[in-house]
Amino acid sequence: MHRVQKRVMVVLLMFAVAFIVGQGNVSFAKAKLQGHVNINTATEAQLAMLPGIGEKLAKEIVAYRTKIGPFKTTGDIIKVKGLKDKKFEKFKDFIILEGETTIEEIKEKK
Repeated sequence: MHRVQKRVMVVLLMFAVAFIVGQGNVSFAKAKLQGHVNINTATEAQLAMLPGIGEKLAKEIVAYRTKIGPFKTTGDIIKVKGLKDKKFEKFKDFIILEGETTIEEIKEKK
């Protein structure tokens, strides 16, 4: 039993050292979005840039749009499987129905 405790202590010490060393090298720049996403023409990658939308939901949006046709209102996007009002609130100001997709990330300085 003593041998197991020793190994656990060594592993914990290694994690602690890795955590402390990593603190100085990690930078969490906050990304800010600028522009708009046309939900009727955007690619999966462009849709995935929206807050709360990842690759999986982006695929669902494109699949829905392909099957049903273009969205008539921006609010229609919540009909997509997996999208709820709470997520919609996060990205609603970035979506449009017509025009070019112009969204891009701008990294803020600390």
